[in-house]
Amino acid sequence: MWLWDEYPERWGPDKGIDLVFKHVNGETWAVQAKCYKPQYSITKDDLNSFLSESSRKQIDRRLLIASTDRIGVNAKETCAGQEKPVTRFMRAD
Repeated sequence: MWLWDEYPERWGPDKGIDLVFKHVNGETWAVQAKCYKPQYSITKDDLNSFLSESSRKQIDRRLLIASTDRIGVNAKETCAGQEKPVTRFMRAD
């Protein structure tokens, strides 16, 4: 696992990916960590740069980790409509 700035295969400056890890199955995962108050609802705008940047061919899957369980309708729909899966690990998880 690497911080984006330490990832040996990074393609540019930080534009939304916080961490990258190689899964034991060989897949490359991009991670976005959101530290918000439990009452905050994650918006589509909160995720846009991460989803855009992690949609590259070098990334196989995406992981959203959040300190809230709330995610807005537009953010949910955008995550669900992605070609590459977006796994969510929220506060209750």
